[in-house]
Amino acid sequence: MADMSLPPPPAVVSLTQGYSAHPILPADVPEIAEFLCASKLSLAVNRLLYKDWPAFNVQKAHYTAALRGRDPNNNGWKVVEDESGVAVGHLFLTKSDPSSRTDGSGDAGGTESEDKVAASAGEVPGGMVPEVYRMVMETVKNVDEQSALANVEHLRLTHIWVTPSHRGRGIGTSLITLCQNKARETSGDGRPLFVSCEPQLEPFLSGKCGFQHTGHADMDLASHAPVYSGFGPFRLFGLRWDAPKDVN
Repeated sequence: MADMSLPPPPAVVSLTQGYSAHPILPADVPEIAEFLCASKLSLAVNRLLYKDWPAFNVQKAHYTAALRGRDPNNNGWKVVEDESGVAVGHLFLTKSDPSSRTDGSGDAGGTESEDKVAASAGEVPGGMVPEVYRMVMETVKNVDEQSALANVEHLRLTHIWVTPSHRGRGIGTSLITLCQNKARETSGDGRPLFVSCEPQLEPFLSGKCGFQHTGHADMDLASHAPVYSGFGPFRLFGLRWDAPKDVN
């Protein structure tokens, strides 16, 4: 079977002009945990998932633990503005290899390792609403099954985020290109790149980056929210990208 090992991330990956991607180090965990919290604030489902929303301390503890316990098959980069040296985003890419039973399924949150361990043990992470948590995990499982990648070596984009003040500068596109290049590098003919993503990211990936739909699953948020509070269906998408075949 082909070697699916991800090459060690280089010290710096050049992105769009003025930005670069650096491997996430242990010292970066607090800052990346803050980014993860910020990235989830606009998600309607998270308002119901966490007790006492926005529950910043609970969220940060959850993401910090997940980052520190990251699967060794998960590569992470922080995006740095070259001139200032300030981090302005991050990316997580995970190898999923059926032969070694590794799996990077999760949202497009960096928290999949902790969540999957808890789910397999029938546990609900602290500070979360059990019914909503189980609904989310079942939805993620549904989207995974529709991808038909359970027995296929592939890469998963598990999280991507850029701070709002630095969007519109090509950073996100450069990060997706980084992922696509990694998918090409895993073997001679490349490996699929999969993402389970929220509605906000779907138009960008399918419309601009060449991803194809593998399926979707909906969550009825209204059934877990106060009546007339504005909550409704929330869709999770499965998207796949394959490297173009060499016709020569």
